[in-house]
Amino acid sequence: MPRYRFVEWKDETGAVVGTTPAITLLIDRDRTLTAHYEEVVVPTHTLTISATVGGTTSPAPGSYVHDEGTVVRVTAYPGSGYLFDHWLLNGVTRTENPIDVLMDRGHTLHAVFVAIPPPEHTLTISATAGGTTSPAPGTYTHPEGTVVRVTAVPSTGYRFSHWELDAAVRTENPIDVVMDRNHALHAVFEVMPPPEHILTITSTAGGTTYPPPGAHSYPEGTTVTVTAITDAGYLFDHWELDGAVRTENPVNVFMDRDHTLHAVFVAIPPPEHTLAISSTAGGTTDPAPGFYRHPEGTVVGVTAIPDAGYLFDHWVLDGVTRTENPIDVLMAVFVAIPPPQDTLTISSTAGGTTDPAPGAYFYPVGTVVRVTAIPDAGYLFDHWVLDGVTRTENPIDVLIGRDHTLHAVFVAIPPPEHTLTISATAGGTTYPAPGSYLYLEGSIAMVIAYPEKGYLFDHWLIDGVTRETVNPISLLMDKDHTLHAVFVEAPPVPPPKINMLALGLGVAGMVGIAYYATKK
Repeated sequence: MPRYRFVEWKDETGAVVGTTPAITLLIDRDRTLTAHYEEVVVPTHTLTISATVGGTTSPAPGSYVHDEGTVVRVTAYPGSGYLFDHWLLNGVTRTENPIDVLMDRGHTLHAVFVAIPPPEHTLTISATAGGTTSPAPGTYTHPEGTVVRVTAVPSTGYRFSHWELDAAVRTENPIDVVMDRNHALHAVFEVMPPPEHILTITSTAGGTTYPPPGAHSYPEGTTVTVTAITDAGYLFDHWELDGAVRTENPVNVFMDRDHTLHAVFVAIPPPEHTLAISSTAGGTTDPAPGFYRHPEGTVVGVTAIPDAGYLFDHWVLDGVTRTENPIDVLMAVFVAIPPPQDTLTISSTAGGTTDPAPGAYFYPVGTVVRVTAIPDAGYLFDHWVLDGVTRTENPIDVLIGRDHTLHAVFVAIPPPEHTLTISATAGGTTYPAPGSYLYLEGSIAMVIAYPEKGYLFDHWLIDGVTRETVNPISLLMDKDHTLHAVFVEAPPVPPPKINMLALGLGVAGMVGIAYYATKK
């Protein structure tokens, strides 16, 4: 379409009455006013549009001729899986879309598209005391679908116990985490227990031991008390600890390595008694008069043998007259029968001892034995197990009417606990979810804020005062705490900006207005 420019106004007489588009005219009679234009020859320029893979443009890529001064709007349209990144206008980067190109000369316009990267998720790694991880504890960002391998590395004296992956327990090490969403991974370490050694206890006939004969496992550094318990008619003689003779009973064995302990019992020899034989004149005896030693319980036959001209008359056995010949003499001493005795075997768990100390004790039937449990520092007495039955009094009185076993149970005093109360404003939540949770004193509580769509995490309020912006946050549980997550609305996207451009259309007396939008 040809272009025109205004030249002048002429009246009905042909006289020029104005040379500007706007004119003031006195209407004092009929007037005729004519606007005069002349055609303007406008030069043209070429706009060459192109695009990378991943999208197109409107107008489509190609070369277009436009009058000088024309403003050409070009819009980039990314394909599926791509984003518009920028324009190259004559080699210069521009980022608005659509773009308006003023045709003051020839131009090249190149649309650059880039593939949409996969979404990213965060992996927050933490660990208890006693070790670290590889990668080290911290927050890491990974593309969706990535498999992240994390290895727990215990410190000296500790061992890896388990993972807590989003609060679910996992035991493999290393662990592979699929990044399908945000994850929290917590490595739990525990103190390495001391190595254990075997104490193998045996005994000869004639008795037993407590603990009983067998193989027993104990932590390194433990002192094990072993008591020898004799059967009737036997005596404890000695121990053989790894072949070395020991005579104390009970014996204490320090478990610095594997040991063998052998209890040796011997039969009690019967007591011996003296038979003193004598006779009057007129005969002798068989055995002959004299002094003889015989074991208790032996029956000794003695025969009186008269001389010629004599007769045997009688015996005097311990002042009592007896007339049989030969005579049987029982070598026995009668004593009062002692009351029967029973065994009280006392033991305890780690964390304390007893009074009397753990071991095996003999008491006459009817005796009441008082036993007191004495906890070590850091432990509490919990209960007794008397012949398999739980009792809680301390001290405890045990009536000896049969053999008894008494076991004292001690428990470690647990550290104090503190409450973490988590809350959140509208617009998001937390992990762990809002609520109240108990933590051991000195432990670290990790909490993550998750904003909802259209919201941003702003800050934490700790105990209603302290403002912290780090997310996730780690909180030392040295007392009860409150933790409040504050979310705010995300700022709105600004509306498009409206520009106006006035163009002369080349028709006498008419002006048009074109509207177009540009991104702010």
